[in-house]
Amino acid sequence: MNNKKNIFVFDVESTSLYGTGFAVGVIVSDRDCCEIDSFELLSKEGASKANDWVKENIIPHLKDMPTCDTDRELRDAFYNFYLKHKDTCEIWSDCNFPVETNFLNEVVNDDLKNREWMMPYPLKDISTLIDINIDRIKESGNNELIKHNPLDDSIASCILLSKYLNGTEIKLKDL
Repeated sequence: MNNKKNIFVFDVESTSLYGTGFAVGVIVSDRDCCEIDSFELLSKEGASKANDWVKENIIPHLKDMPTCDTDRELRDAFYNFYLKHKDTCEIWSDCNFPVETNFLNEVVNDDLKNREWMMPYPLKDISTLIDINIDRIKESGNNELIKHNPLDDSIASCILLSKYLNGTEIKLKDL
């Protein structure tokens, strides 16, 4: 019997490096990166507050994402999706500080009393295993993925993580 947990990889786009998360993508897969579930959502409120760099480099890649009106709606929807998978998955992000960790902090603070002990622990970071300087999309081998789209970035990181977990050669971080 295989008791290894599934993989939950999420990526967040924020209004600035330390700003509010306004777009999130998640891939839930088995350890071979076969998709089990996915989630993506963009907050219109957050997108409207993005700095110029984000407006030029991120937002053009988010055109086809489902939307909600507010940042709080985005965080609540993510939290509900996360709860659905938290007990069956290892929770990962790729280079999770500052954007993903700040986003999780906002999720907790939206309902501190009920969420304080519910967030991922440990939050695993793919960049501790795989060189941060490689192009995740290119190295994933999936040319249909779009860089800076949070679901696509999650899928690319998941592919690389799966390769690492299964012993496939990739460029590892020099330790």
